Amino acid sequence: MIIVIKNSKCYQIIKLIALNLSFYVSIRTIPTIAKAGLHSIFFIILSGILFAIPIALISAELATTWPEDIGPHIWVKLALGDKWSFITAWLLWIETFLGFIMICSGFATLISYSINLSYLGRNRIYIFTVILITIWIITIINLRSKVNEKAMSIAPILGIYLPYIIVISLGIWYAIKFGNINLGPITLKNLLPNLKSFSNASYFSAILYTFAGLEIASSHAADLDEPNKKYPKVIFFSILFLIVFNILGGLTEANSVPANDIQLASITQIFALYFNILNIPFATNILAFIIAFSVFIQLRSWTLRPSKILLKLADDGDLPYIFKKRSKTNLPITLILIQSIGISLLDFIYLIVRDVNIGFFSILILATIIYCIIYALLVISHLVLKYKFPNKKGAFSIPGGKFGIWFTTILALIGICLTMFFALIPCNIIPKNRHLNYLIFEISLTLISFFTPIILFRRRPFIIKAFKRICTKIHKK
Repeated sequence: MIIVIKNSKCYQIIKLIALNLSFYVSIRTIPTIAKAGLHSIFFIILSGILFAIPIALISAELATTWPEDIGPHIWVKLALGDKWSFITAWLLWIETFLGFIMICSGFATLISYSINLSYLGRNRIYIFTVILITIWIITIINLRSKVNEKAMSIAPILGIYLPYIIVISLGIWYAIKFGNINLGPITLKNLLPNLKSFSNASYFSAILYTFAGLEIASSHAADLDEPNKKYPKVIFFSILFLIVFNILGGLTEANSVPANDIQLASITQIFALYFNILNIPFATNILAFIIAFSVFIQLRSWTLRPSKILLKLADDGDLPYIFKKRSKTNLPITLILIQSIGISLLDFIYLIVRDVNIGFFSILILATIIYCIIYALLVISHLVLKYKFPNKKGAFSIPGGKFGIWFTTILALIGICLTMFFALIPCNIIPKNRHLNYLIFEISLTLISFFTPIILFRRRPFIIKAFKRICTKIHKK
């Protein structure tokens, strides 16, 4: 059977779809999707059409046209120059801070369930402490040893595919056994968001984060023997499967757990419910430990990529010499340490907010906004490069010629603009008396994240000279 599949014409497509899903699918998105209830169906499909498909097509064309060095900052540099490339690389680095906080929040709740103290997952001081300890443990391990590739290959199976299969299977079983408990009537009225009230609109932005990282898998489009013919099929089926998996996962939790009780940072809450009903509560502890182990392994590798991007900028002379400093394993020591300090400072949000859900959601929205800025630069760069190098063609091109290019670009920009607009509308988990604080947090940190690299880039000659003087004085002493 395996031989038949491997020799079939569909093998390349199936293989690349599976690879794409390993990049996109994440069990941690289920609680956020569940929180949106039936509206999540509309939000996921809309984000797939307005965001996922156009971004995936644009990334694939860029990756196959300039395969020498792949990444948004590289493509932006070719189109818009060093300044905007520096900004893109910086924002990708900042994205690591936010992503780590979110993933590690889930990691903290996994630990609490694995030791049978699930109530700790709702304690903001506990979440803060676990994140702080974890980032520095990972930092020390990363600077002392290399990432184990075998462990990395096992991690997605234990942390993504296994939990997804279990949660969807048990969710369907729960729905058959108990019926529609918390979803409400499945009608057109309940499926479409209420245009008179935008209280749930920001869930669209939160759900769209599910598709973040689309550009990573795009480089594999060149592996197909007929990329122009096969890659659109890969994109369509990858996103279709992702939509189906997320909808099934989200709705099964939304049906099983009342909306007000859903913990956004906890991916174990739903498993505990199912296993308790099945009278095997110990299975929650075991599964939580397995997922926590896989998450820890993935965190090690995931935190390194953006620092390596900035290391390249340091090597090119855009950052002071001190940022070139490497560990024995050839990792950027200074950048990793600064990254760990930044994550530690951002972690204090859990001590400031009163509720873990509010802290997690605020970070998630900020991460989505910053990713939107990165993707806006990516989309604009793609359009510029098409006119800057009209004769440059790769293995894959967006179908439809100029019309296809402009249609895809406009669709992507509409999706990005809608996402950023809806992101600034406080959702129903934010108390009304905290709406202003929410807006100040999102807008101020977005502006700081965006304008810091602009200032650094403009002042880089002065900063580099200042660092040299300081280092020289230290060396003399």
